[in-house]
Order: sequence, then C-alpha cells, then structure tokens
Amino acid sequence: MPLLLVPWPDGRTERFSSAQRWAVPGAKCSHKPPVSRAGFWSTLALDSSRECFRTVSVGYKDAAPLITLRGSILEDATPTATKHGTGRGLPLKDALEYVIPELNIHCLRLALNTPKVTEQLLKLDEQGLCRKHKVGILYCKAGQSSEEEMYNNEEAGPAFEEFLDLLGEKVCLKGFTKYAAQLDVKTDSTGTHSLYTTYQDYEVMFHVSTLLPYTPNNRQQLLRKRHIGNDIVTIIFQEPGALPFTPKNIRSHFQHVFIIVRVHNPCTENVCY
Repeated sequence: MPLLLVPWPDGRTERFSSAQRWAVPGAKCSHKPPVSRAGFWSTLALDSSRECFRTVSVGYKDAAPLITLRGSILEDATPTATKHGTGRGLPLKDALEYVIPELNIHCLRLALNTPKVTEQLLKLDEQGLCRKHKVGILYCKAGQSSEEEMYNNEEAGPAFEEFLDLLGEKVCLKGFTKYAAQLDVKTDSTGTHSLYTTYQDYEVMFHVSTLLPYTPNNRQQLLRKRHIGNDIVTIIFQEPGALPFTPKNIRSHFQHVFIIVRVHNPCTENVCY
C-alpha cells in the first residue's frame, strides 16, 4: 500500500527529489498525526508513472490549502521458497529476512496484544526524539570576558532582565511540574526561580547564571557551573563595553555551542541585539 505523507504536526513540509528514498521518522508521523485534528482530511494523487504524491489539507487555520510533495514508490520482488499462494500473502518471516538479513529471526517472540505492549513500543519509538532542551545563559558585564567573571555576577542588570523577558517566563521552581532540566523543584537548593518557555511541542529550560545560587568568597561558583557547565548550548549575553568573547576562556568538556548576544541601546525604544 502506498505511504501517504501529510504535513508535519509542527507546520513544516519537506521537499525531496524524485530519485530520493523517502525517510520518514516513524515517531513523528505516528505518535502525533495531523489527522487527529478536527476537520482535517487528506488525499493522495498518484500519476501513471507512480511518481507524484499530493496532499490536500483543510479544516484548520494553520494548514496550507494545498501542499504537493514529489517522490517515488520503490518496489522490489522478495524471493522466497515458501509456498504462499493463499490470501495471507508473503509470510512475515520471509519479508523480515529479506529486508533485514542481519536480524536473527530465532530471537523473536510473538508479543501479546495488550495495552502495555503498545505503550512500550511507543516509548521505544520515541527514544530518538528529544522534545526537552536545556540552555545555559551567562551574564557578561562591561569590561568582562572571562568565565570566572561571568559566573561571579551576583545579580542581573536591567539590560539582562530585559533580555530574559524576551526569552521566556520566570517560573517558581518549587512545585514546578514541567521540564525542570535537573533543577530542584522541592527544596530550592538550585534557586527559587528559573526561566522556562515552550516552542511548538518543545520545552526549553534555561540555566540562568544570576538565578542559580551565588556563593560568596567562592570564585569558581560551582553551584552555578554544575548546571551551565554541563549544557551543550550556552548563550553569552554581553552588555555594551564587554570585551570580545573566545571559547578558549571556557573550561568545560560539554559546552560546544556558544551564542553571543550583544545588546545595543538597552532599556530604550531603540534596543536591539
């Protein structure tokens, strides 16, 4: 049966060349199908050369009225010595051995048709998806450039507060039930508040240096670095007059991506970054 491709749940569409094999992430297609939306319907048009997919989506305002995807249906003949002239078609064992020859068929066991098995299969399929992300934010004042200086800025300035308001919502950690990115939501040991936001189906928790606990007379500020130093992505917010940043100033094996944000005309109508 031909595969029907519909728009992604997050509104994106993909373009493929006619010779390109379709690579469809099963977890994205099956776990949150667009057809679950009220009023959505989709059709497939296939020309005589078996090369054209077309989907028409209507019924909700976020969908484009017409989306056309072009690709091809790849066909192959599966050799088998098994007699399968019945209505059941090709035995599953023969199909698996042909498609995945490295698979040991004898290790497979027939699963029970129970809700628990279905739930476990969905969890297995979702292992390749990541919808929760954590991002570190360091505050760099005028004249600063080193990691130690940024970690030791005890409180946020007005320009930094203005920037944080653009990124997300300041939430109380105690009792927080959504994605907390290893922050303490019971005893306030990692601070009382943090910065949180959502984008489409993704959750983002920011580890903000000035919202994490500050330790007087401790230049390393390990309580702060324990979180930000383990984030792959780090935002460096620079006030006017901050010195140029270089990743060489960061001592971490986990921080790989640095986004430098420099503010101009902070706290004015002409503020820009």
